[in-house]
Amino acid sequence: MSINPKDADLINGRAVAYLRKGTYDKAIEDYNMLLKLNLNNIEGCFRREIAYKEIKNYDKTIADFRKVLEPNPNKNMLKNSYKNRMNKNEKVLLM
Repeated sequence: MSINPKDADLINGRAVAYLRKGTYDKAIEDYNMLLKLNLNNIEGCFRREIAYKEIKNYDKTIADFRKVLEPNPNKNMLKNSYKNRMNKNEKVLLM
C-alpha cells in the first residue's frame, strides 16, 4: 500500500498494523520512515524496538531502547516494561 511519505499519522497507523499482524520487517520500514520525519518520536522508537526484538536483532533492540530512555523521565517504568517482555537469556544482553 502506497501512502504519502510525509504523513506521519498514516505511516504510524500502518506501522502499528504491521506490528500487530507480526509483519515485523514492514513495521520496521515504516518506523524508519516515521523517525526520519521526527527523530524525537519516542513512541515510534519504542515500537520499532519491539519489532527488532521479535526478529531477534538484539543490537538494534538495545540501541532503540537506549534512545527511548534518554529523554524520558519515566525510565524505570519503561525499563520494567521492557524486561517483562524479555526472556531470561535476552535479559543478559541488557546488563
